[in-house]
Amino acid sequence: MAIVHEIISPKSNADKAMLVRKLYFSNNDYVRKGDELVDLETSKTAIILDTQIEGYIEYKIGEGDSISVGVVVICIHDEKFEEVIVKNLGDISLDDKIISHVAQRYIKKNSIDVLGINKNFITLSDVRKNLGIIQEGETVEDLIETVRHPIGLAKKVEIEALLNVQSGSLISTISIDVNAIELNKNNSLFSSTNDSYLPIIIHEVSKLLRKYPALNSFYQNNHIYEYIDINIGVALDIDDGLKVYNIRECDDKDLDEIKDLLARGVYSYLRKELTIKEITETTFTITDLSQYGVSNFIPLVNSHQSAILGVSAVDKALKRFSLSLSFDHRVTEGKSVSMFLSDLAKNIEQCVINNKI
Repeated sequence: MAIVHEIISPKSNADKAMLVRKLYFSNNDYVRKGDELVDLETSKTAIILDTQIEGYIEYKIGEGDSISVGVVVICIHDEKFEEVIVKNLGDISLDDKIISHVAQRYIKKNSIDVLGINKNFITLSDVRKNLGIIQEGETVEDLIETVRHPIGLAKKVEIEALLNVQSGSLISTISIDVNAIELNKNNSLFSSTNDSYLPIIIHEVSKLLRKYPALNSFYQNNHIYEYIDINIGVALDIDDGLKVYNIRECDDKDLDEIKDLLARGVYSYLRKELTIKEITETTFTITDLSQYGVSNFIPLVNSHQSAILGVSAVDKALKRFSLSLSFDHRVTEGKSVSMFLSDLAKNIEQCVINNKI
């Protein structure tokens, strides 16, 4: 018996971990070339791994596991193998433990595993101390009652990526108002890209980034790294979590091409068909919250970028909408950002006057 092939979890942009969503076979099943084996989820998309080798499958992972990138997740054997069965902790009896009635209700309500509590008689305080909710010396009565909920993998990766910039840099935000003439437009990307200001904003931003290259850069180890390409990422967050759809080499595309690509990206997002290439390697991000009616907000700069542009809703009474640009002071400064926003607002207003939207 021998292992003829190993399948490794792929690298996915800034993600260091991914979630095992579904296994398509069981250990010792015979698989053929092209068979889909496992469904993995990153913070940006789903990845399905298949096999190019026939043989008997051995999973090194289980559904619901959080795994690192670059680890062996599947082995293909040339013949059936002896499977090692690990007993689930949930199968171990709790008959040797005495749990107070209040603690029992709390454990059942929150699906808590108390096997790690090294006590024969367990109280509610013991359970909460084991979870880290209260510290030694404190009592349950000292605190307001809470229920702890785990953070999903996608949110963990998002937090790590955003903290990477926010915690180590000097972030500021500057806003500007843009005159909105075509008020018959509903300004919602998710109804139609032709009825949104977003395509023209993307188009004008991509052109201006050649004039303001610091906004298409990032800071690392006392150096500023300027991207050669201009890849505009558009943040999408409807019913499948936050994904940043990448329009590559955006400055080489005309407005109609951007509209088509944006519509295609929204369609792929809704069908959960965005590929790794479509959600990685962005150099500048735009996040559009106009559909939610917000008047202004402060977007957070993404990892390996120096700026992000936020798009607010049209104020129909004042006939304008707001653009907010958060930026890293280690790479650029307020004067340059203000000039960028001023140029951007003028260009958008001129496009509206020229009926390009």
